[in-house]
Amino acid sequence: MTNSLNTPFDREQFNQMVVHPSFGWRWDEVPPPTMTGANAMAGIDTFIATNGWDMQKDGMVFTVLAPDKSKPMRGLPWEAIHDREFLAVTHDGILYVWFKGWHHNNSGIAYNPKTNAFAVGRAFKPIGQHWYVWATSDSGDLGPHEYEGPKN
Repeated sequence: MTNSLNTPFDREQFNQMVVHPSFGWRWDEVPPPTMTGANAMAGIDTFIATNGWDMQKDGMVFTVLAPDKSKPMRGLPWEAIHDREFLAVTHDGILYVWFKGWHHNNSGIAYNPKTNAFAVGRAFKPIGQHWYVWATSDSGDLGPHEYEGPKN
């Protein structure tokens, strides 16, 4: 018996809908990072050292309204997805990682170490260690705008 997730196309389709079962179905069900220590942030540090903190200068992060400057990255500090590749881009001192979505309905995580203001039009809330979950929506109902501390 063949599992349909054994083909690369089917696996990719599944990965675009479900990041990992422990991450839930909704955008705001992502758990806090599960890795700690010096190696937990090695992938992020390398990505930032290579690309800087302002790749998407126009502020149009993961939208169809502007050319996408994102690049693939690995090494997120969650054991369940540490070896997976995701699109990521930086804007104004924040690393945005895209998990799933289409058009203007996207979601993912962001690393915001200085608690900078997020790009306009995003719902976001902290999940720990300067990490946030974020989402955009065509419906206009953007949900929470919660920072982990004082916003700069």
